[in-house]
Amino acid sequence: MAEVEAPRDVEAPGAPGAPGAPGTPAPWSPESSGPWSPQSSDTSIANKAEKNESSFSTSLLNLTKNIIGAGLLSLPLAVRDAGMIPYLLSVTLLGVLNAFTFFLLGWCSAVVGASTFGELCAKSFSPRVALVANLAVLLNNSMCCLAYCVLIGDFFSEALSGLLPGCTILHGRAENLCIIGALLLVPLSLVTNLALLRYASLAGLGVTAYVFALLLKDFVTLSDWTTSGPLLNNVAPLRPDFFKTMALIGSAFMAHYNAPKYYAQLKDRSVRKFEMLVCLAYGLAWLVFVAFGMFGFALFGFQADGNILNNYSFTPEVLVAWLSMGFSVVFTYPLVFGSFRDSSGLLLRNLFEVSEDSTQFRVVFTCLGVAFTVLGGVAFSDVALVNGLKGAILSPCLAFIYPAAILLRTRSKCIDDKAHESQALSSRLWRLCCYGLLTFGIAFGAMALLVMFLCKTDFSALTAAYPAHI
Repeated sequence: MAEVEAPRDVEAPGAPGAPGAPGTPAPWSPESSGPWSPQSSDTSIANKAEKNESSFSTSLLNLTKNIIGAGLLSLPLAVRDAGMIPYLLSVTLLGVLNAFTFFLLGWCSAVVGASTFGELCAKSFSPRVALVANLAVLLNNSMCCLAYCVLIGDFFSEALSGLLPGCTILHGRAENLCIIGALLLVPLSLVTNLALLRYASLAGLGVTAYVFALLLKDFVTLSDWTTSGPLLNNVAPLRPDFFKTMALIGSAFMAHYNAPKYYAQLKDRSVRKFEMLVCLAYGLAWLVFVAFGMFGFALFGFQADGNILNNYSFTPEVLVAWLSMGFSVVFTYPLVFGSFRDSSGLLLRNLFEVSEDSTQFRVVFTCLGVAFTVLGGVAFSDVALVNGLKGAILSPCLAFIYPAAILLRTRSKCIDDKAHESQALSSRLWRLCCYGLLTFGIAFGAMALLVMFLCKTDFSALTAAYPAHI
């Protein structure tokens, strides 16, 4: 599950008066500039460059943190549903495709001179199309907030049940969520300057590393690699749940609405540098996703929960994991909610001429929005269901359909097919690639939704046959 935070702006390529000058479309030039060199860009990016630069290492850390989010906790369930080999194939395929389309969005942003996802859609198509894109981002962020509330209910009810066994009022999900929502989520979401919360969010990488180390330690000492263990009895089954696994993985990899910001804010940016950034971040995420999914399933087998930390019993080291993850989610929630509120305000302003800048709007919307997600966290106890729905509905749009449509539009503005035969051939190949991404996104989303609601495998017999050893 991706967060909303992103780095900052830099100067756009292109010299005044030459092909590729700011605001001047020019053809793709693979011979002179390499196949991924945009030849045009907008001065709006360059104007903000000196104020908001991010170094390569900072951008890499931020992007890695964006990708490796709370969706990580559902991946052992994805291994259970699909099997070991199908999981490895799907996490590799989706990792490569998501990295590719994330890169494409950055390249298109460089071509049209956009620094946000909404601006990219507006410049590629029209402001009305940008409203549709902002609606998708709004829905994605609202589902992220809902997933965070589900996790807050999980972590704090488990932690407080073990820490304060005599205080039964703090053992229930509903009670904990309402208290935390009123005392922490609402006040933090009303803070106008979220700069300090970004450091708390960054600390989430340390928390994730701790949880990973905990799982690795137990995997090495307790997992069963024999033929009676769950991993070797779930190598390559043929189950329709494979598409549910793809939805969970797609949700975990998806951070695409931040791609224009990452390109625009990369210090001394170039397309090659951005390409390296994306490859490293998605490569690290792929390694973590493969290992975490395998470790979790090897430990807990067919009993793996949608939040793998729910499978643990109370111990001091597990208590640290529950509390640290819980507070990490609490302090990350306002960052995602702030983007959700801003997107909602922009949509309301364009559709109904509502002033989203007023203090009254901010307070009322924050209270109602937090209350809605808290109630959702009470109603839903399975974070994998929320992540799966997000992965089936929004990930295909934001990671495949929108990037393909934007690339088609951007290349049509940059390349004169009649001018150069080689470029015309390249353009036809890229159109085929885009149509393939569009088809894949639609088919992937449709199959994942069908499987989640119509085809469910009963794992009770497998759970009894291969019990967990922890």
